[in-house]
Amino acid sequence: MSNRISDFLSGGVPSQPNRNSLIARHIENVQGDLLVASPLLESTPLARTVVYVLQDDANGTFGVVLNRPADAKMRAAWSAASGIALAEDDNHLISGGPLAGPVFALHAVEQLGEIAVKQGIFLSATAESIGELVNRHDEPYRICLGVVGWKAGQLPQEIDRHVWYRLPASPDLVFDESGLLWEKSLLTFGQQKLRDILSLGELPPDPERN
Repeated sequence: MSNRISDFLSGGVPSQPNRNSLIARHIENVQGDLLVASPLLESTPLARTVVYVLQDDANGTFGVVLNRPADAKMRAAWSAASGIALAEDDNHLISGGPLAGPVFALHAVEQLGEIAVKQGIFLSATAESIGELVNRHDEPYRICLGVVGWKAGQLPQEIDRHVWYRLPASPDLVFDESGLLWEKSLLTFGQQKLRDILSLGELPPDPERN
C-alpha cells in the first residue's frame, strides 16, 4: 500500500515543486489532521468548513473539505459518470474543494484501501472500490469531488494567525453524520486547548463533576 497520495491523485495536484504549484513546507507535518475554519474565514467560501489534510510534505499540501455536501448538479454529474445513483438524502457525496482532481473515496475499510492516510482512514479511487463502498450499508465513507490546497508557506502562516485551528483527526469526526461537524470540531479543539493550558488529562463531560 503506497503512501504517495499526490502521485495517486496525479490528475489534480502537482507532484513536483514549482513557483505556481500548491505546495507548502511545514516544520510540523499536518497530514491526517483536521483544519477547522476559525471566525476569521466567516465571510469567505471556506467559512465553517472542516478540512481533512491528505498530504503535507515537500511535494505538496492539500486536503478535502468534509462538510460541504455536493449540490444537485454535482450529484447528477456523478450519477451520469459512475452509473451509481444516490438517494436524495444521502450525504456521502461531498464537494471537497475548488481544485479539480479525480473522484476518490475516504473510508475505514482496510481491505479496500489503496492509500493509507492516517488513523485507520484510507483512500480509494478505483470504480470497483467505490462501488463496493456504496453497496455496503454498514461502513462509513465519503466520495470526494475536488480538493483544496495552499501556496508555498501560506498554510503555516494561516495556522499561526489562527485562521485555521489544527485538530487531530479521528474516524468519528471524519465520518460524522450529524451535520454539525464544524461545531463538534470547534468544541473538541477548545477542550484540547483547555487540557493543554491546565496540563490535564481527559476532561470530564461535566467540568463540575470530577
